[in-house]
Amino acid sequence: MERLSGPVNNIDTFNWEDLDLLVIPGGKGVLKSLSTFEDEEDHYRVNKSLERLIVNCFFGKKPLGAIGEGVLILARALENVASNLTVTASGNPEDRMTVVEKLAIDHVPCEVGEMCVDKTNRVVTAPLLVRENGLMEKNESIETFVNRLFDLLPG
Repeated sequence: MERLSGPVNNIDTFNWEDLDLLVIPGGKGVLKSLSTFEDEEDHYRVNKSLERLIVNCFFGKKPLGAIGEGVLILARALENVASNLTVTASGNPEDRMTVVEKLAIDHVPCEVGEMCVDKTNRVVTAPLLVRENGLMEKNESIETFVNRLFDLLPG
């Protein structure tokens, strides 16, 4: 399959050792395509291949990041793996926030532009970027997010 930005690869072909870091983007499609959240909410599961990639990156000490809806994917994948995981899922609708609060993780409220950096677990999470935010504000938030991830890279 070919897209404007290049080829789309099957997640099973990724070797976590080849990655410097891993980012789970936001968007409703992320939840729909990479989890069972739409159908199972409280008891949702993450795509097994993605969960394996996230967990391998975690144990391989690779920085992990997630924005908006992607935080639900990351939090579920690491729920029973990372001790004292701290994330933000601010900006998500109330039903999603309720699910996040039920997970075995700590949630820190953040405003758009703020990041939650869990240095111990090498995880950076950012609030949902809502449509009402301007393009420049979104760009600044994403740039800050990426810089916080780079800060967690070794040496």
